[in-house]
Amino acid sequence: MPAYCGNLVTFMKRSLSKGFTLIEIMIIVGIIGILTLIAWPNFKTAREHTHRKICMTNMKRIEWAKSQFGMTVGSKTGEATWPELLDHLRFQPICPSGGTYEGLKLNEPVNCNIHNWQTDPEMDGFVP
Repeated sequence: MPAYCGNLVTFMKRSLSKGFTLIEIMIIVGIIGILTLIAWPNFKTAREHTHRKICMTNMKRIEWAKSQFGMTVGSKTGEATWPELLDHLRFQPICPSGGTYEGLKLNEPVNCNIHNWQTDPEMDGFVP
């Protein structure tokens, strides 16, 4: 083998980089984008389902606190206030979707203005 061929092979070995090409990076970014588009609706649905479950739990806790307050006061009618209910709760429940809880009267069920258990088909059968 001539001497100049050995130098050419050495030169070519040194010039090869060990990184990724632009095409390979673009393909990876495209695959990640497609996977994100597939997963996003499932994530959104799961988040809404979780918010609904948390709100249902909050309404049950408020109903429990109302019944405890009613036993303490000795009445089945009337209206409780949040400071009175906080004696039976650790903290005031907050709807994760930003709704407000209505129905602090002792003879009315609690309801969230966003997760309305009386009209929401997803909460069919739920009674606080």
